[in-house]
Amino acid sequence: MGPTFPAYSSNLYHLLVAVLVALEHRRRTAEGAYIDLSRVESTATWLGPAILDYTANGRVPIPAGNPNPDWAPHSVYPTQGDDRWLAIAVDEESWPAFVVVTGAEFDPARFGTHALRKAHEDELDALVASWTVHHEGEVLTEQLQAAGVAAAVVATADDLIEHDPQASLPRPLPSP
Repeated sequence: MGPTFPAYSSNLYHLLVAVLVALEHRRRTAEGAYIDLSRVESTATWLGPAILDYTANGRVPIPAGNPNPDWAPHSVYPTQGDDRWLAIAVDEESWPAFVVVTGAEFDPARFGTHALRKAHEDELDALVASWTVHHEGEVLTEQLQAAGVAAAVVATADDLIEHDPQASLPRPLPSP
């Protein structure tokens, strides 16, 4: 759990519920309510399974990283440019399209099924990274998405401002 997770997800949901309960209380009683929402305690509610696993089994949770049981490859790969990355997620259905876009010949004995791709995921990730690093992320994004493969450039704030029509700021009008 990163340092910003509580601020942008769990706490907002907890705050929303608290506000809705306070509004319902006001509707029923005409009384106001004081909401005291702690960032730490509110977020700790998400730790229950990890605490129980440690208490009951002595297992210390480790970061899961990018792997996903339903997707392979499923990670962020380097592309051309300084610190440029591309997120790619391939499921069983999109695997054939992914192979066509890459133009690679993946060994069927190692990558022919989803189970094999998961078993050799580190090797698969290395192969994908050796392909993506020679291409521009934006170009690969367009090619992969057009083929039905989930992919997107990992955008910086500058990328969003300059290129994303949904996130870019309006430009000032020129002076007359």
